[in-house]
Amino acid sequence: MPKTSTIEELHNQPKAIIASHTSLLARSLDNRLQQQQINTQLYYLPSAAGDSSHYSKFPQEKNLGSLTQLKTQEIDYFFYLYPSLGAVNPSEYERFFHSLPHHCKIVIVDNYRYQERLDLILNSIKDRDFRVSLLTDPFGPFIPPQVTDPILKFITQIFNHQSLSLSRDGLEKLYPTYTEDLVSGIIKATFNSGTKSQTFILSTLESVTQIDFAHKLRSQASDFIEFPPTFEFGSLSSFPTIPPDIDQIATTQAQLNWVPSTPLEVALSHTITITKEWYKPDNHPYPTNISIEIPKPVIEPPPPKSIPKESKLQSLHVPAELLKTRHHHPYL
Repeated sequence: MPKTSTIEELHNQPKAIIASHTSLLARSLDNRLQQQQINTQLYYLPSAAGDSSHYSKFPQEKNLGSLTQLKTQEIDYFFYLYPSLGAVNPSEYERFFHSLPHHCKIVIVDNYRYQERLDLILNSIKDRDFRVSLLTDPFGPFIPPQVTDPILKFITQIFNHQSLSLSRDGLEKLYPTYTEDLVSGIIKATFNSGTKSQTFILSTLESVTQIDFAHKLRSQASDFIEFPPTFEFGSLSSFPTIPPDIDQIATTQAQLNWVPSTPLEVALSHTITITKEWYKPDNHPYPTNISIEIPKPVIEPPPPKSIPKESKLQSLHVPAELLKTRHHHPYL
């Protein structure tokens, strides 16, 4: 039988809080931290992606109305997921981060395309021990109720038996990265020595066009959909089409000794298998009773991508052209 932690052992474990404006990534990160013997509490905050009350269905998960409601006096790690989805006053950030214990490591996770919210947070934590993990096109189970990101939108459209909405000619490049792989990267960025106050871009280097991804998704979902969904080609997407910095992705992979190891087809199969157990259309995506274990495929990771000799492993900074870009409508 597995060993049960005593109250004393739990008290002596490092403590972490995950505060998230979305269900994507949150539960997987919670599970992984618990495996690292970190006493973790997951809280869902209000989100522009829909009612956060949909997210919390396990007893250990809680919903809060505000970031400042968190009790952080004794925590060692604070993970803040998708601040771009929150409607938080800048002064609230300043008060909240000032209240964190000085030894607490702060980890921010968000999409690299949205910088305005990140700028406000970085200004509040510039003198703290922090890490920033920026993502490209994450996907996996536990998708928020309302999404506009192309990859997540395709998955929800499949389960809603809708046509797949592609922008323009469908040739726009995507960098789909499975959430379980991303959590591994976040863990490495958090606990590796020498990563203090750095920004990383966690992503695959293997791009795929929208239409190719849609074909792969439709193929993986063919066993439970009666009629294959059609493709609808539209105008320019509202989702900002800012290409990621490939050199920064490669440098992140080398510095952290991390690469996404789950093949796209396997990740899509796992996402569909898990999602179809709980996803319900018509604005009721989360049943009241679920018990799901996320499968962890045993796959030998490929070797890290080679880095040009002139590339140096150093602190990563978001390019100036991205910092100048402002988008007020988050993608989840």
